[in-house]
Amino acid sequence: MLNLRGAFKTKKPSPRYIGPFQIVDRIGEVAYRLALPLPMSGMHDVFHVSQLRKFVPDS
Repeated sequence: MLNLRGAFKTKKPSPRYIGPFQIVDRIGEVAYRLALPLPMSGMHDVFHVSQLRKFVPDS
């Protein structure tokens, strides 16, 4: 799950996390490259671990 708090300017409350996204590659010690969908292709695809959260499906 990806933390996008404050990434979009809107008057509506935005979701805290979006996703899940597949991790494609580990970049160094604290960054990961994600497989983003086509509508998000303009967004940078490498994120610091502080921006990521493990996805836990509803049981």
